[in-house]
Amino acid sequence: MDATDLSRINGALWNAIADANARRNETGIDEEFRANVRLARITDGHLLRTLTENPELSTDRLRAIGRASNELIAQLEALTKMPDGQISDAPEPEL
Repeated sequence: MDATDLSRINGALWNAIADANARRNETGIDEEFRANVRLARITDGHLLRTLTENPELSTDRLRAIGRASNELIAQLEALTKMPDGQISDAPEPEL
């Protein structure tokens, strides 16, 4: 495993996240969206295992990217659990 391999895994992870978001925006929460979210979670796990097994490749930046991707995937996973499979029509919270 080298930095190029790690870059490919990271790219695949962010592509899976982007695909899930695009699908959600186009059609809502459906089976393809759920499949994209599962792929993102699997790829995220692969990236984390790779960083754990190859500490020489781990950097602060990669760890920060990993935390960010994990948070995004958790948000997408929460959408897959909505009972009606739709994004809520609730108003945006006031900041």
